[in-house]
Amino acid sequence: MNYQILGELQSPTGEFTTDQEGFEIPIMETIEGFHVNTTEAIEGADEYRVSPTVPRVVYAGVETFFYCFPDEATFRTFMPIEEEIVDEQL
Repeated sequence: MNYQILGELQSPTGEFTTDQEGFEIPIMETIEGFHVNTTEAIEGADEYRVSPTVPRVVYAGVETFFYCFPDEATFRTFMPIEEEIVDEQL
């Protein structure tokens, strides 16, 4: 399974601020949750599956599954970090 961690996402509020040079900059707000996209459904994680109106990242040529977990620790209960294998050199 391929997956992409998006983590914390930001979305424009529709309001703007102006920088020191006079350029308008959109004010962003955090979208709650820890966001992850996968190429296969995560077994047992149905309660965290979401359907974004405008997906930020999709996989070309295969279905993309979208998840929003409360935090990274919850995500890692389904997808633990694999231990890195280090080649020992003699």
